[in-house]
Amino acid sequence: MKQRLFLSILLLVLASNAVLAQQTLQRAIAQSTHTYSTSGYKFTDTTVLTYNSARGYVPALKTWAMDTATQRTYNTVTSQYDNALQTCVEYYPNDLYKTSTLRAWIAGSWQPYIRGRYFVTGNKTDSTLLEVYQSGNWVPNYKDIYTTDGLGRVTGTLTLEWNTGAQAYQNDRRETNTYSGSNLTSTLIETHTGGNWQNLTVTNNIYDANGDMTKSTKQDWAPFSSTWLNNENTDYTYDASHNELTEIIQDWDGTAWVNQTKTTSTYNSGNFLVSETTQTWNTTSNQFEYVDNQDVQRWVYYGTYTSVKDLYQQTAIGLYPNPATNNLYIQLESKDSKPLALTIYDMTGKVVKHWYEAASAQRDKHIDISTLPAGNYIIKGGAFMMPQQFTIIR
Repeated sequence: MKQRLFLSILLLVLASNAVLAQQTLQRAIAQSTHTYSTSGYKFTDTTVLTYNSARGYVPALKTWAMDTATQRTYNTVTSQYDNALQTCVEYYPNDLYKTSTLRAWIAGSWQPYIRGRYFVTGNKTDSTLLEVYQSGNWVPNYKDIYTTDGLGRVTGTLTLEWNTGAQAYQNDRRETNTYSGSNLTSTLIETHTGGNWQNLTVTNNIYDANGDMTKSTKQDWAPFSSTWLNNENTDYTYDASHNELTEIIQDWDGTAWVNQTKTTSTYNSGNFLVSETTQTWNTTSNQFEYVDNQDVQRWVYYGTYTSVKDLYQQTAIGLYPNPATNNLYIQLESKDSKPLALTIYDMTGKVVKHWYEAASAQRDKHIDISTLPAGNYIIKGGAFMMPQQFTIIR
């Protein structure tokens, strides 16, 4: 399945340095969400990701190993983004999650809200503890215990809920997974009621010859008739690189599957998600269309970094959006905290903008480029940052 971060577009590739034996990699640095309206897409929210300089995409986790993800919602009164939520992640030395803390922006500061703690053995996560922050203390809420087989596949998850009165965990629900090779073919979810486990839902998946999931059908358990009833069906299509191109969700109306939504995705040359666009089924025109204030478009913006430590590349830079119009957001990460001189050149080599950034290992900067004409530009920072190109459109 595709790598998500909720989002999507415009890859900026860091210029390669032929002199150095280092590998330049891509990583997501921001995402933005826009809600459809007849007058055009409206800003909804944006999320900025920061990293330890050596981290990027982790295939084992199928996600980005960021240190923080800060979500800001768009304020239509001030036309600015306001802080909303922030996720802070700590890792074990093997890049498995150690803690993940969700914080909320309250009264001008980040306040702890929910925390996940992960307990591992080697390269395997054994259990996860979910806690909520109350009156200055972390209080248990749920606990997941994972069962794996000899191939490292998660075959079961037991969820326990914290009973405050008894000061102990009690059974809440459990999941049982079955596989065909590496393909997850079904997931059975049961709930613990009246001292017994009872069926809740079952999801069955179908794969093509390439190992891509093409259909996922969810059914609900009807206890009075002791039968499974259709609930939701999802069909997927892929490109030759196994990237998910479309996702069509259908609901069961009692006699047939009825289209609900369609999500279309695009990817960059590194096979990372660039955009997601949703549409809703119109029962009158019998086609997928954009619905005002409902359908959304998500973009993911990428920067680059080097996977080799202590070489020429000492500063990583990410730019978004690209192409840009009046504003350019720059995310800088340095291996040291020295002041940094940044220069923007046009394609003739002329300096069109030059400024200094204060000493800091992590910098996020908003640059006004409204006075620059449309065209291609190069940004360069000191001797230890390779140049990057961006485009201005009018």
